[in-house]
Amino acid sequence: MPQTYKFSTEHGRTLCRTILRECMPHDTHDFQLEVRSHLLDNDDTKERLSPFYYGLLMGD
Repeated sequence: MPQTYKFSTEHGRTLCRTILRECMPHDTHDFQLEVRSHLLDNDDTKERLSPFYYGLLMGD
């Protein structure tokens, strides 16, 4: 099985922040970046992040 890229690493979060800076008029908060990186990794096992998942769906 091929190894997949992990966004929930330091390098992955840096990549996400770089992409988001080009698309958004403001910088992303660290906790928002953390949640988005776990979403991109399809990692929904972090129950402590569940409220933030809903916040992202509601538009932060």
